[in-house]
Amino acid sequence: MNHLARQTSTEQKSDLVLRLLGGESISALSRETGRPRKQLSVWRRRFLEGGEAYLAARQKPGEIEALRAARGDLSRKVEDLEARNQMLSRRVALLDGSRDFSHPYCSAVYAQALEEPDAHAFEVPAWGTHVLVREGPGGKRLAVGARPFASLGPGCDLQAGLEHLRDSGVTSVSLVTDPLWGPEQPELKEAFDICRRFKEIYLVDKAAAGTRISKRHRNRIKHARSRAEVRKIELRDHLDRWLELYRRNVANRKIPQPFTDAYFEQLAEFPDLQTIAVEVDGQIATISMWIPYEDTLYFHDAASSAEGHAAAASYVAFAHVVENFDECRYIFLGGAADFFDDPLDGLARFKRGFANHSHVSYLCSAILAPIASAAASS
Repeated sequence: MNHLARQTSTEQKSDLVLRLLGGESISALSRETGRPRKQLSVWRRRFLEGGEAYLAARQKPGEIEALRAARGDLSRKVEDLEARNQMLSRRVALLDGSRDFSHPYCSAVYAQALEEPDAHAFEVPAWGTHVLVREGPGGKRLAVGARPFASLGPGCDLQAGLEHLRDSGVTSVSLVTDPLWGPEQPELKEAFDICRRFKEIYLVDKAAAGTRISKRHRNRIKHARSRAEVRKIELRDHLDRWLELYRRNVANRKIPQPFTDAYFEQLAEFPDLQTIAVEVDGQIATISMWIPYEDTLYFHDAASSAEGHAAAASYVAFAHVVENFDECRYIFLGGAADFFDDPLDGLARFKRGFANHSHVSYLCSAILAPIASAAASS
């Protein structure tokens, strides 16, 4: 990296930085030039800081503050453009057939893990995913997306998927979108009867500036690490302990739709599942589960014992992942608890303390057959 930096003239660096500020993806520019993303990010930061320092010697204090605010706005816009470019790259790769995408939340295996006696997995080829279809009263067949998020193939044909469900006798469908793997809001609004904001989803973008855990969190983590030990485990080897912790979590939070024991038994066999345990005083006090896919590591679930909560063991688990998992650019932390988008919710504040970026998930639903007709056909 240092050798590349010495061989790059100031003019070349400026040209690359200006391309970044113009909206080009740092990942794409890195691949094109062979220069590491971290080096490009450093050049961009120094470019902006250098311009500010020069102007500080020549401008009035009020003008300097205005310029700093403008620089902050520009940086945020650049990050948003990079995120959009990342999604666009995924869509292009899928549409030209150069990649075989098989998102874990879209797979038949995952959908089957969610099955219950009255709900079965059903493939929607046009969406590249599966839904769960439940037989309701009056002959209604109700479809819901996979939990916790319905990942839909970028560039998928939403209308064709709805038609497939309708032709299969499904009367309604509802799902919560995965903001990093699916169509954007205008496409969703056009296809579904209802498309409304559901939750703010917190992310760590490891390629963005400002990837830093909040000061409050860092203080808790430093204190907690004096008692805690982190280790990677296999969920199948500690399934009984996980179920014990999870049931406690369900009871305390009154989770309205808890996962079944059978679900976790099948999840434990997922080859890519990453499971992190935190031990306090020699006993597992917190377990968190993560699922990697492409450039994103999804937080899936976590639970703690009373001792784990007291020792802030969950802070240690999340900090370990944020600081040490370098295989993915994004760490997808999720949002507030249950069905509410409350920024003051304890879980939202916890995740926000690790995040440096966010996206929005949407609740989408459609009525596919008139209720009266559905009842008449039963």
